[in-house]
Parts: sequence; C-alpha cells; structure tokens
Amino acid sequence: MFFAEIILPAPGPTYTFSVSPELAGEVVVGSAVSVQFGVRQVVMGIVRSLSVEPPAGVERLKPVLAVLRDVPLVDASQLALWDWLADYYMCTLGEVFRSALPTLLRKGDFQPYKRPRKTPAAPTSEASFVLPQLSVAQSVALDSLSTAFRSRAVALLWGVPSSGKSEIAFHTAAATLARGEDVLLLLPEISLTTQFVSRVEAVFGSRVVLFHSGLTDRRRADAYLRLQTEGPGRLVVGTRSAIFLPFRHLGLVVVDEEQDPSYKQQDPAPRYNARDTAIVLARLHGAKTLLMSATPSLETWANAGALAPASLTTALAPASLTTAPANAETGKYALVALSERFGDTLPPAVTISDTLRNVKRGERKSHFNKELLDRIGVALGRGEQVILFQNRRGVAPYLECPACSWVPRCAHCGIPMTVHRGSLRCHYCGATDSLPATCPDCGGSDLTTRGFGTEKIEDELGRLFPSARLARLDRDSAGSEAAYRRIIGEFERGEADILVGTQMVTKGLDFAGVSLVGVLNADNLVNHPDFRASERAYHLVAQVAGRAGRRDARGEVVIQTAAPDSA
Repeated sequence: MFFAEIILPAPGPTYTFSVSPELAGEVVVGSAVSVQFGVRQVVMGIVRSLSVEPPAGVERLKPVLAVLRDVPLVDASQLALWDWLADYYMCTLGEVFRSALPTLLRKGDFQPYKRPRKTPAAPTSEASFVLPQLSVAQSVALDSLSTAFRSRAVALLWGVPSSGKSEIAFHTAAATLARGEDVLLLLPEISLTTQFVSRVEAVFGSRVVLFHSGLTDRRRADAYLRLQTEGPGRLVVGTRSAIFLPFRHLGLVVVDEEQDPSYKQQDPAPRYNARDTAIVLARLHGAKTLLMSATPSLETWANAGALAPASLTTALAPASLTTAPANAETGKYALVALSERFGDTLPPAVTISDTLRNVKRGERKSHFNKELLDRIGVALGRGEQVILFQNRRGVAPYLECPACSWVPRCAHCGIPMTVHRGSLRCHYCGATDSLPATCPDCGGSDLTTRGFGTEKIEDELGRLFPSARLARLDRDSAGSEAAYRRIIGEFERGEADILVGTQMVTKGLDFAGVSLVGVLNADNLVNHPDFRASERAYHLVAQVAGRAGRRDARGEVVIQTAAPDSA
C-alpha cells in the first residue's frame, strides 16, 4: 500500500488518502480520482504526489475510491503552475483547482470530445497558412522580434493603433505552429475574442481552439480534452482562464493589450494576473512570450528598460522610441517598436477642449463643448462617422435629494444605484428598483440626477442632431454576443452615424468611416479612487483615439476636460 496527496476543490490544504493494491497501478501524479470527503460527500480530486510513507501522527486514512480516467487529467507542468500560483498569490491549491478546471471536469464528467459541425479544414502544412502581407515597417519589426527572441524569453511589441501588431503576431505564431508547437493567444475580454477569432480561423483553420468563460460548460470541457487528446500544433485563443489548459508542447504565448486590467482576477481566489502568470507558464515550457500594446503598463515599460511616452501625442506617433531603444543591459524584456500606422495613415489630430472655459463663454450645450459639437456637425455633413466615449453607462451615475443629500442605495450591496430610463439599477448585482417620486427621508420632490452616462448622452444627441442615426455600445445594450455583433455590424455597415459607448468602444475595433472620436469626460477617469487611475486614463484615451482616421484620411480626437494642463 502507498499513499496519495490529493488536491480537492476546497479552500483548505491538500489531503492524504491511502491507495489500495488494486489501484496501485492506476493512480499516478495528475490522476483524477474520487474520494470520500466528510461523512457522505464523494468528490473528485487530483493526485499531487505519491509516497510509500503515511503522514506522521495519522492512524487511519480514507481510501481512494476510484480512478476516473485512464490517463492523467493534469500534467506535471500544470501542477507546477498551480504550485506557483498558490505560493505567489497566497492561496490554497484547492482554490487554484476550482479555477483551473472546467466545471464538468471538476464533477468527473469526462465525455469524449465532439468536434463542432462547422469547422474550417485544418491546413495540411506546417507552409499552407494564408498569412497577411506585411508592410516594410512590419517586416522590419518581425525580423527584430525574431532576433530578440534568440536572447530574451519575453519581448514587448509596442505599436501605435492601427500599426498592424496582430499581423506580426500571426506570422510569429505560424512559425511556431510549423515547428509542431502550441500557441496561446490571450485577449482581455470576451467581446474581443468574439470579433478576433474569425480573423484567426481564416489563417489557421481548425488548429484554432476557443476558450473563455462565455462558452457553455460542455464546450469548455471539450476544448480542454481536445488539447489533451489531439496532437500538438494548436492555437488557443482565449481570455485569462486559458492559461490553465493542458498544452502538449507550448512554444509561444501572445498577450494582446497586455496593460488591460481585465487580466487581473479580482474574486474569488486565486487573484492572479493572467499576463504575469502567462510569462511563468511560458517559462515552465521553455516557450517565448510576446506582450503587445499601444499603451503598455508602467511595469512592462520598466521591464523593457524604457520610459513611457510623456504625452498622448507621443503615444499616437512614437517616433522617439525608434531612436531610443530599450537598455540592453537593464531591460528584462526585449523591446520592438512599430511607430507607423499601416498604409502610412497619419495619426489623429488631438484637441484638448477646456470644459470650464466653454462654460464661462456660454459655449457649452448639455454635456458637449463647442469644439466637439462643431466637429460632430462637420463630420455628419461629410457623411462620416463619429465615436463618443463616456465610461459610465446609464442615464446618470446616481440620484440625489438636494435638500437632505439622500441617495438611493442597493438593498443588497449598499452602493448608490445608477439611474436608467425609468428605473434604478445596481451595477454590482443587477438589482432594479423604480424611480422614487419623492425623497423617502425628507419628502422633498426635487430629486436631481448627478453626472451623466451613455444613455443620457444618447438622449441629448437625439435632441442636438435629430437626423443622425444613433447606436449605443455598453453592457446594457450589448448584454449578449448576438447583441454585440448586431450593434458592431450596423455601425460597420454605415447604418449608424454616431456610436456612443463605454470602454467597449476603445479597443479592438476597426471602422473605415470613423473620422472623429470624442472623449466626453476625461476627468472622471483621472479622478477614479485608484492609484493607477492616471495610467489607466491614459491607456483608455490613447486607445479610443486610435479608432479615428484608420484609412486614407487623418482623423480628429477631441478630449473634454476641466483640467487641460494635465492632458
């Protein structure tokens, strides 16, 4: 008889069980087994280690009941990553286990993988990929990246919006797949994954495996088992949870929009950063990591031995970095700069619009400064499209009684409820309530909305530009994949003139007809109670600015702020 240390989906430590002689040849490290936990509960666990010695001070151990699969469900490299996560993020292996395996697999449901009915044919060779043609600047960057990977395990590809970073990633991935290795391509949000995967499948066919939390439990389990049972040479496109998949021979990890806060798991544990974990994952496999961004995080700049751009204009046209590369002596990461927009498109012209000055001159209407209103009118007159960014959904952030300062709060969460058309809604738990006619504290009837959200902007635009066709992109209007696709499709086809949205409009979108982008309130980004508020405000504004003028004409960006000197 020997003994197995087993990871269970519980917040406590690992537990030791005895292994009978009948199961001795079947139980190995990484095996999925069933054990009795507590009085009656039978659960699935993962074998972490085996020993011939029982734990000290324990007289009686429960036995392993059964082995649930004929091959290990988790391999050695996955267990090494679990150990690192538990240690680095100060949680238990059981908490990692609950995040790492799809729900059906945690329940012991190991049905065989079923290929979807409509799947593009797999390329026959490791040369049949239909790769995009690169510009001269992209080719130079690709060569620099290949050279950098000879001496560095991690490289940062910094490229201005619309410079073609994705195409460079495709070429790098193709070379990796051609060697029979796997590729992991991480995206920060499901919406970006949905839009991006068709481009990837057009190049790599059925080698593509999609994995994110928006898929059904069955599809997530299928993707996991597919990677285990099929040969290497797969390209996984997914959000942060894709780092837990069983890669056979990982050769490259690509982290797009590496600065995005969505890569950070907030709750429950493990509260990991998928970008940082991806670098560790690649190191465990001896693979390379490619970080990509138009606005890298400050820590990534530091690791690349370079300084972040000093202004928004520099971020949109970073010519300075081509003459100031990363310090080869101090940079942990290699740095490759792509400072030209694809097709030599000029970066947008940026205008900082002083909100207080507009108010003093009587030139502000509703939530719009004169500079922005004038440019919207010109763009619409030319038949061009406009994107307006306001990082709050709803009509107004909150309702207030000016007499006693009463604010309606969610009964479940205790936070102020957001005003929507005809109702109040909690943006944490989704609870709704009716709009009160009077203040329940003092009986006052002069309840006032404070601030403004995307629904309010949509209403005001309808009044200011009654002939314009409007669309709104936020979590309320695009709560499902189908709704998201519909809104994006309508705007892409030119069926809407103005798109109002939250940060969903700031990245990953490419619209040929957009000539103007407006940031309606940059101050609420900077004044957010977060020590990274200024950095993230810079990221969002630079990203949304990159949506303007992405074809043959130079675009314009108008940023409304009450503190123009900080821009």
